[in-house]
Amino acid sequence: MQRDIIVGEKTLRIERNGDRWTVNGEPLGVDAQQISANEISLLVDGRAYRCLLDRTPNDEAVVLNGKRYVFTVEDPRALKSRRQRGAGADGPLPIKSSMPGRVLRMLVAEGDEVAAGQGVMVVEAMKMQNEMKTTRAGRVRRIAVQEGDTVNAGQLLAIIE
Repeated sequence: MQRDIIVGEKTLRIERNGDRWTVNGEPLGVDAQQISANEISLLVDGRAYRCLLDRTPNDEAVVLNGKRYVFTVEDPRALKSRRQRGAGADGPLPIKSSMPGRVLRMLVAEGDEVAAGQGVMVVEAMKMQNEMKTTRAGRVRRIAVQEGDTVNAGQLLAIIE
């Protein structure tokens, strides 16, 4: 089994052949045990990790040590994956809330230039602060919320052009 895992701007090629795992061609010692539907216990090269899967209508993430990492999984052999990789490169990029919460702080203003991976705002959800980031460089065309606003999952927060 081979999959590309995309975390932010980084793509990791994960391959599994029986009990053998590689990441970008490098061997990795992994033992995974599913604890519950959304919890996995990992032993990676002798280090233990408790991973919580956090799925929303807009994204999938894993929570490690209180930090939420949004990811996508692609099968490099699939035509759909290859099409999606090039999709959305042009045109407005909506940034949406991944879960219900409250806008704590704005990191940019309308008209600001932003780099790929740059934080746009911080949303607090379930007592965790989540930095909402842009996936590509551009200019902030619109900010749809203000500090202190309550937001729903999937709600538009900003648009990057």
